[in-house]
Parts: sequence; C-alpha cells; structure tokens
Amino acid sequence: MLLIIGLLCLLVVLPTLCWSRNSVVVDTPLGRIEGVVDEKQQVRVFKGLKYAHIPGRFRLSTPVPDWKPETLKAFAAGPACYQDRSNAEPYFLDPGTPLSEDCLFLNIWTPTSPPPAGGYPVMVYIHGGAWVYGSGSNALFDGANLATATESSGGGVIVVTLQYRLGLLGFLQSPELALENPSGSYGGMNGIADQINALRFIQRVIPAFGGDPDAVTLFGESAGGTSICTLLVTPSAKGLFARPIIESGNCIMEAFGPLTRERGLALSAKAMNEVGAKSIAELRAMPVEKLVEAYVKPSVDGAVLTRHPRELFADKQFVLDPTKKPNVILGTNAYDCHGPVFFPFIEQSKYTELMPIFRFFIIR
Repeated sequence: MLLIIGLLCLLVVLPTLCWSRNSVVVDTPLGRIEGVVDEKQQVRVFKGLKYAHIPGRFRLSTPVPDWKPETLKAFAAGPACYQDRSNAEPYFLDPGTPLSEDCLFLNIWTPTSPPPAGGYPVMVYIHGGAWVYGSGSNALFDGANLATATESSGGGVIVVTLQYRLGLLGFLQSPELALENPSGSYGGMNGIADQINALRFIQRVIPAFGGDPDAVTLFGESAGGTSICTLLVTPSAKGLFARPIIESGNCIMEAFGPLTRERGLALSAKAMNEVGAKSIAELRAMPVEKLVEAYVKPSVDGAVLTRHPRELFADKQFVLDPTKKPNVILGTNAYDCHGPVFFPFIEQSKYTELMPIFRFFIIR
C-alpha cells in the first residue's frame, strides 16, 4: 500500500509535498529532499541540508549545485562549525556535537497542515556565541514549537536555523586572501557571506516547503543579532529577507560588531601570532584544533562589505525596501551575559545599572 502511495506521489502532478506515515518528500528546484513527520508535534522536520560548499580553508563559500536525480536524506543535523569545545560546551554547544570545517548546514521545520494562500511566513534564526561558538542545531533551537505556536489561530510559520563559520575559519582578515580572491575580499566577512548563501538557498527552496519567500524574517541573538545588523546594510543581502528582529545585537559599535578593515587586519595578525603562523599557507597546514585557540571577529573586507556598518547606517544605506515600510525590532534581552558563565565579577544590582535601554525603531 505504501509503495502505491509513493508511486502516486511521484506520478501525480499536484503538490510538491508527498508524505507517508513516517516520512515526507519535497520536490525542490535543486532536487528532492526527504525528511520526517513528527506526528506528536505536528511538524515536518528536515535536518542537515547543506546550503553551500567551502572550496578551501579561509575561502568564500559557494552555492551547492543541484543533486538531481538523487533524493537528499535530511534525517539528522550536520556537524557544527569548528570551535573550542572545552569552552563552548554546554552553554553554546550541546555536549558531544560533532565538529567539522565542512559545516554549512541548515534545518527546516514546517507545520503539517497545508499552507495558507501565498505560503507560510518564514523565520530564520541566526545563533550567537561571540563569533566563535554556537550551532544552529542545538536542542534549544528546535523549531517545532515555534512552527506550530499560532496554528490554533489559523497561523503557523516555517522555522529555519543555520550555521556559519566561526573564529579564524570564518573571519580571518589578511592581504594574502585579498590577492587570491577574485573579488579582492580580505576574508573578514566569510562567515557573514555564509549566512547570505544560506538565505539564497532558502529563497530557492522554501516555496516547495509551502513558504513565502517574500515573507522571510531574520531573528538572532548576540552575535546572531549583530549579524542581522550587518546584513541590513550588506548589498548582497538585498531581497533575501523582509523583516529583522535583533536581540542583544549591536549595529554600530566595533566593541561588539564588525571592525574596520585596519582593525580587523591588526586583530587577525595578533591571532596568527598567537597560534604561531606567519602566513596563510602555514595556517592552512595547521590542525584545525590549533586555530580555535585565537579570537577574531568580522571586519570590513572590501568586497562583501566595503564600508563600516556605522557609516552605512548613518547614510541609511539599508537593503530593505523603504516603500514597504519594513518594521525592525531591536532590543536587549534582560540580564544577557549575566551570571557565572560570562561576568561573575559583576553584581546583579550593578549589572542592572549597566543594562542598555530597550529600544525599538522603524526604518523609514
């Protein structure tokens, strides 16, 4: 009986979604993707979708080619991007999570009910972790509850979580990289470019999942929130999302967000010295475990981002369509970074005095 149902799914030209009792197949422009149906939570789950290829250490990622006529099995999350496990677990990384340099994966949760006219809105989460820790596949970021939270009132959303390269592997800034990159990129925005490739992948496949590509909302916390601030003024992100929710992110201060090119180069030079490398070739020859010992963060690379976000915000060079009056929610999580994990030396009463003011604004 299941075989007959499966054959009908493949032969009948109706929806792109076909499902049996335990699995679901989506026919996307890139090829078929098979996920699982969680009957208890009433969601369809697709994990470990590779959205981009890394052609080499410290190189800009490239979109994945289609995999037709094969069917991509999306039953388990991909490995997290390489990071210092000893510091990341358990707060930023679930204990025992596999790590890899080949880590550009995303996960999708969709309601089981048919999408509304025009498709479900889409919410894409970008994780935080100070640019050096985190994973989009942590149990904390399971999208099932959010995907079905408003179904009782006729709503529902598609939830996507993603991963991007971290630390030196994602944000190393070097004149050597500028010479080898056709775009002239110094490399300091590679991790943000990964996020852009994820958003491009989502634009291509999300209609097949029942999603509306014109109703994509980004939301993220800490480095994830700051990533969204940066995407707001990154030209290549134009048209890839409609609304941002920035949680404990910073849009203009270098202390938390991207650095200028010069400061990025200085921080990367310091990091290379800390791991004992004098060239990109030496860094590429090193074991990846050595690279996670140093700290770097995004910086203006001259290609993905040509000016500092502070200047672009001042000039209102936003990628969102101003004619649609897009709402931007910007806020700070109460007691973010408070406690024994981050600042044990700050008393709660003092930290309350230091908390940034909760603000909302609209880009006009």
